[in-house]
Amino acid sequence: MAAAGAVALILAAPLLAAPAVAQERGQERLAPVDVVEVREAPIVRPVALSGSLTSPRRAELSPAIAGLVQALHVEIGDRVAAGDLLLQLDRDLERLTLDQAQAAVREAEADLAEANRRLEVGRRLAERRSLPENEVDTRAAVVRMARHRLARLEAEAAYEAGRLDRHDLRAPFAGVIAERHAELGEWVEPGDSLMHLVAVDGLLIDAPVPQDVMPRIGPGSTVMARFDALPGREVPARIRTLVPVSDPRSRSAVLRVVPDLTPDMGVVPGMSATLDLRPQTGATGSVVPRDALLRHPDGRVTLWVVEPADGENAATVREQRVRTGLQFDGLVELREGPPPGTQVVVHGNEGLRPEQQVRIRETGPAPASEAAPEPLSGSSGPPAGG
Repeated sequence: MAAAGAVALILAAPLLAAPAVAQERGQERLAPVDVVEVREAPIVRPVALSGSLTSPRRAELSPAIAGLVQALHVEIGDRVAAGDLLLQLDRDLERLTLDQAQAAVREAEADLAEANRRLEVGRRLAERRSLPENEVDTRAAVVRMARHRLARLEAEAAYEAGRLDRHDLRAPFAGVIAERHAELGEWVEPGDSLMHLVAVDGLLIDAPVPQDVMPRIGPGSTVMARFDALPGREVPARIRTLVPVSDPRSRSAVLRVVPDLTPDMGVVPGMSATLDLRPQTGATGSVVPRDALLRHPDGRVTLWVVEPADGENAATVREQRVRTGLQFDGLVELREGPPPGTQVVVHGNEGLRPEQQVRIRETGPAPASEAAPEPLSGSSGPPAGG
């Protein structure tokens, strides 16, 4: 009996598993799709701007006094810190002049000390009526004159010390020596350009902005920078200022941004840069990923809307025509189409048929990727569809 029961169970097992297998095979026959929800988002209108990397500071360094170049401490390309010694003029004669001025100061100090001593002696004698009062007044006048003479000589000595210091040419800020026009033994005059110093920290990007884009640049605008020297790499940047004066020849203003650069990037002033500017329009609207849209030869733009599963029936799809607007960050604005919250097919939408049953593999938010910025003119071009 036990053997007969075992045989019956073995024979019944395929019959019990058949519905599950059939269900699994039915699921395999459903078209696999990935879906996302239409969502509400701020509408951005990207603009591509071409600019160049500039230094925040440039200076043509010249001597404060005339003199003979005695020592050079830097070469072209050297990086210097603020206050570093760059060049020295011959200072031998100026040192002797300063020594004379300082000696005169010491002499005047001794004269003042002697005049003060004589004044004090005179006052004690006058108290004992051993010296006339007018003699005390005379000695007091001598002290005043000695004090004024000392002040004048101290000023002359300070002037000579200042002239001596001006025989040294120092860097007014940190940077790189871009040019050098002085050599040993040359006689130079105030105003002669001896060196060109360029700051390489805190570099800026200046880019012309079309006048139709200017009103759209505000606190909500963002910008990314790209450099030919850093292919495939984007650098975050922040807007520093928009020069509100338009050039009448080019009909454009200047946008200045500060890129987040690090020393290892190796970018230098003068390099070209491209700015991906994203000024917000101030409006919001429905958006979907670009991959959700299908463009047809007759000009129609459609997407597949997912109808949720109903009981034992699988989810189905229906095609809906849409009218699109701006494209940004991998998204497309829907000016006419399904409302936010509607699920649409983003992958696997090729070859679908109306009312076709589908198997949803993945559901997620609309992905964001790189935008296709507008050209320099700021024109948005025709909509993505109509």
